[in-house]
Amino acid sequence: MVIRRRLGSVVLICLSVCLGNSFAQQSASSTGQRSSRSHPPAAGKPTASTIMPAKSGEKTPLEPAMAEKAGPQKADEEGRTRLPMEVRKSVSFREIGPAISGGRVTAVAGVPGNNNIYYVGAADGGVFRTSDGGMTWKALFQHESVASIGALAVDPVNPNIIWAGTGEAKVRNDVSFGDGVYKSTDAGARWKRMGLKDSFQISAIAIDPYHPNTVIVAAMGSPWDDNEERGVYRTTDGGATWQKVLYIGPSVGIADLAMDPQNPQVLFAAAYRYRRTPWSYSDGGPENAIYKSLNQGEAWTLLSGHGLPKKPVGRIGLAIAASSPNVVYAVMGSNEGVLWRSDDAGDHWSTVSKDEEVDARPFYFSRLERF
Repeated sequence: MVIRRRLGSVVLICLSVCLGNSFAQQSASSTGQRSSRSHPPAAGKPTASTIMPAKSGEKTPLEPAMAEKAGPQKADEEGRTRLPMEVRKSVSFREIGPAISGGRVTAVAGVPGNNNIYYVGAADGGVFRTSDGGMTWKALFQHESVASIGALAVDPVNPNIIWAGTGEAKVRNDVSFGDGVYKSTDAGARWKRMGLKDSFQISAIAIDPYHPNTVIVAAMGSPWDDNEERGVYRTTDGGATWQKVLYIGPSVGIADLAMDPQNPQVLFAAAYRYRRTPWSYSDGGPENAIYKSLNQGEAWTLLSGHGLPKKPVGRIGLAIAASSPNVVYAVMGSNEGVLWRSDDAGDHWSTVSKDEEVDARPFYFSRLERF
């Protein structure tokens, strides 16, 4: 028995050596073939991987003289800034991220009566403005403490006042956090944080068209853990103070908010329980529902039945028809359908569509846009 075990060990060692030599030969052969196919460098010119020594008297990139231009740089007309210090042409850069989230558009807001001015928010790229209908864009938010944008709104009375809710509301596993609500009074040239620092992700902002100092914000809260700063918030003094007017629980945020454009006292809010981890996502439950207020958030009514699907439902998106505010739409993940419509301001509902393409990936993108 001992002899057999020893023979078995010898055989395994021999096999390992043979396989290792075979792999090494194949690697060397493959390397040789790749090298033979590559073009040799021109005479006298270094390859890209060659590090050339500095000539006598020449300053190296590590010398302090190279950092003389370090420090904050002023943005150019397009909102771009130069690198913080001079970099030699021999140094090359490669993209290391973020992969997709940085450029994903998460919010769009236009200026009423001006078809050329639009503001766009990115998942992790800040805010941009176009003044020529999209031909050119200027970066506006590159010097703030965060770059993730969840919602944008333009003051309907003074279009120079812009509100930005930070923290993307589409909670992918690459989501970036925000740190509250920002306000600009000069069309995005300068910003001031107005509060709700721990709201993390903001899904919607609505401005009272008759009293623009009254602003309603839908906050989703932290996607990673329970926290208290989530729900519907209202300011009546332009952001100086905030009041939480709807709160369901520490794991339930507000995924969407709709304001009646003709009667801003009427609000609809979509409650949404969710939790993100690096490896999974869970959402839905009895807390998910549509709430309605007739007094701008002082009191709320939970809507159920009367044509709405039975619980549990997934994430909900809301929109009110500007031309006919009694018409309200709701998109949600449900086994009974996808899109619902009310013709009496939310009292009764009917199924409009069961086509899943209307609400693809509802746990991320249940959203209705009003144009």
